[in-house]
Amino acid sequence: MSGLEQRTEVYVIAATNRLDRLDKAFLRPGRMDKIIYVGLPSPEGRVEILKALTKVSINYVTAHRIL
Repeated sequence: MSGLEQRTEVYVIAATNRLDRLDKAFLRPGRMDKIIYVGLPSPEGRVEILKALTKVSINYVTAHRIL
């Protein structure tokens, strides 16, 4: 990122669902050197995510009823 002093202990993490829409200058070497694809979770994975997110909820709707 232009204007930042070079420090080895500074990390920048970004996320997007539209990599194709980013300005190519953002992806130049030395800026964002690693791109990691994280796909959609499986149906079972979605249930586990819903369970984790609703664990402390007082709502008693189960994840399977939502799906």
